[in-house]
Amino acid sequence: MRIKTMAGCLCGLPLALALLFSSPMALAQETAVKAEAKAAVTQKDALDFPVMTLQHWKEGATEARYGFLIGFTSAIEMEKQWQGKKPLKLEDSLVNTWVRGFDGVTLKNIYDNIEAYVAANPDNLQLSLVEYLWYAYAQPQVKEKVSKAKLNSLNYKAEKRPLKNIKPAARGGN
Repeated sequence: MRIKTMAGCLCGLPLALALLFSSPMALAQETAVKAEAKAAVTQKDALDFPVMTLQHWKEGATEARYGFLIGFTSAIEMEKQWQGKKPLKLEDSLVNTWVRGFDGVTLKNIYDNIEAYVAANPDNLQLSLVEYLWYAYAQPQVKEKVSKAKLNSLNYKAEKRPLKNIKPAARGGN
């Protein structure tokens, strides 16, 4: 009787193996197809990533706006702390430029300046928020603190604010 039961079990083995491996094999095949499709993505698409624009800013909640600013400035602060007492040169890092740009400025100042720019320039909302911050805060510090000869040696293109109406941001206040 034991032999018959064992033989019965062995007969069911191929079915059990087929059921056991069919799902993972199907999943593996599906994964391979997805991987091939993903590999077909162009290099440009592969480099795209979400960029917060002034349109996103305008449509976002106050908490989300402050969250972005806190995250952005915190990332700069972390890099500054990591560099320590001997920060990297301008050609190696922009952190010191950002730090100088935000020196003496509160989150409320930054928030209010962005709000004022968005209100005054409703046709320029496709501009990225980081780009606005660069031209309003960091770039004026680069031009102010670094000699023209040094900028030329870095191949720095000192644009004349190609973006509509961005002026160095107002400082002080809250």
